[in-house]
This record gives sequence, structure tokens and C-alpha cells, in this order.
Amino acid sequence: MTAVGIIPARYASTRFPGKVLAPIHDYPMVHHVYRRAAECSTLEEVIIATDSQLVAETCIQLGDRVMLTSSEHSSGTDRVAEAAQNLTADLVINIQGDEPKLDTSVVDELVTYMQRHGHLPMGTVGSTTITSDEVVDPNVVKVIGRDGLATGFYRTLPAPPPKGELLRHIGLYAYRRDFLFQFTAQTPSSQETEHRLEQLRALEMGASIGLITTDCVCIGVDTPKDLERVVESWDE
Repeated sequence: MTAVGIIPARYASTRFPGKVLAPIHDYPMVHHVYRRAAECSTLEEVIIATDSQLVAETCIQLGDRVMLTSSEHSSGTDRVAEAAQNLTADLVINIQGDEPKLDTSVVDELVTYMQRHGHLPMGTVGSTTITSDEVVDPNVVKVIGRDGLATGFYRTLPAPPPKGELLRHIGLYAYRRDFLFQFTAQTPSSQETEHRLEQLRALEMGASIGLITTDCVCIGVDTPKDLERVVESWDE
């Protein structure tokens, strides 16, 4: 069962425009993601999917494989689905372009998990490192895990809280190729739109989402301040 990693890299990020090209020790952020993803033993290939000619040209010069996609996509998953149309891999792994310290072992574990659980159409990751501040922070997405499945995704937890293990959601997704196309063809639901959580669409479609856990902190870059933290903690 083959797997390919696709990194959606939209240039016009709402909170941090151009962040995928933000420099980290002489290289753009998305190149660091690509380089780490390319080290994953379970991925046949890695592709940066972007709508920006600037991003494409910059990454190609660095030796990255790049695919230009439409500028009309409303989500990274839609961009991933377009890039996957002409690929034959069984599994498509959506790797966020704003996690320059990507933990390759987590990617490999997710791919292996999906290969062993062929009945699951989709899989994702939750971190046990969630803090009390993150539990109440609506900018931090939480996931509830029960019996190896993700049963709910939340920005703000309801009262009483759902039963299951509370984890900080990590935006790494594995899709069966056919399910990826079914997912992106489905109209976003009102719940998804209200909470700005694309994962809710899969649950409302009745799909089971496999969930692996990690103790990885996995720092994402959403703002210039996040970028400063990453640069300060860089150990390469």
C-alpha cells in the first residue's frame, strides 16, 4: 500500500501572508517541511502543492517537487485533492506547510497505522502534551479519542465535556485516495462552517477517523510571533 505526502502551500495566508516563504536560517519555511517529509521512510514521494508562481519557483530552485494548483480552493484539503488527481498512491497524507519542525516519526506512524487498518477511510493525530491553557483556548483545536478513533473536534469544549481522552489536535491527515475525493466533493456542513473545523465534515459523513497519539509538541506557525519562537528554538 503506497503513500504520498502532499504539502498545501497557499501564499496568501489570512493571518500571516507569505508565511510559507518566511525565512528560517536561510531557507523558506515550506522547504524545511518538504525536506523533513522527504526523510519519511513510508512516503513514496513528497509534493508541494501551491497556487503561487513565486512559491513554485522558489521551491523548484531548491530542488523540491512542486505542483501548481488552482487559486480558487477554499481549503488545503481541496488543494491536496487536486494534486492527487493524477497520482496512483493508495494513501494521501496532508502535511501542513507551516510546521517546519515536522516530526517524521509521527508521519511514519500514521501511515503504518493506516496500512494496518485498511477499513479506515481517514486518520489523524492527537498530542498528549495539551496544557490547561490550551484546553480553554479556542485557537487550539482539541480532539476526543475513544477506542482508537477520533469522536469529536472542538475549539471550545461543551459542558459537560465529552467522554474520552482529551488531546490537542495535530493537523496531519491520512486519506484513502478514493475517500479524499468523496470528502472534497461533499458540501461543507453548517457545523463545519460555524466552527471552522473541516474534520467535522468527515464525521457528519459517517466516516470513521483513526486516531494515533503522540507526545510530540509539534509547533505550528500561524503568526509572526510563532515564527520567532521556532527560529529561537531551532536546533539544526
